[in-house]
Amino acid sequence: RLNSELDMLRSAPKSNGEDSSEMLQREVAQVEERRRREQLEAQTKLKDMEADLSRAQALLQERDAALASEGDQRVNGLQAALATEQERCSALQSAHDSLDASRRDLEE
Repeated sequence: RLNSELDMLRSAPKSNGEDSSEMLQREVAQVEERRRREQLEAQTKLKDMEADLSRAQALLQERDAALASEGDQRVNGLQAALATEQERCSALQSAHDSLDASRRDLEE
């Protein structure tokens, strides 16, 4: 947009008057100054967005690490519960085998 304004001002027909030339130069300078300001604003916005992205990535990494740690803790808890249940099952199986052997002895 600013480039087209600048091109239009530069290609405008030049009158013989000194005033119109000075006015045109001022207008060109204003357009160029606006362009510089808009470029600076765009660069600032870009830097802000990059900083926001960096913070979001760091937060995501922290959350991923927390979830992994929480998952590990759950797995460890479940493995401990499974080991306990396997011990109980083994004890019940031994008791059942012992009871079954006693029953056979009584039947004989």
